[in-house]
Amino acid sequence: MPPRFAEVGPEPQGPVGAVVPVVYDRRKPSRARTGKLADIDLSDEWGGVKAFWGTGFACIGLGPVLIPVFH
Repeated sequence: MPPRFAEVGPEPQGPVGAVVPVVYDRRKPSRARTGKLADIDLSDEWGGVKAFWGTGFACIGLGPVLIPVFH
């Protein structure tokens, strides 16, 4: 059975029951979005991505500083 979801948004893409394209990750179909991948605004997800990148860069920067201390 294909995944089913309902998207709540300000602008419907057509009348109720209309067939629309859907983009989703098969591992997490609950995060599906209607539309084509190029049309989807992912700006609300960039905060988490930046937090992980920032933490990673901080660890990479701190590594060379700590190597002489603990070596």
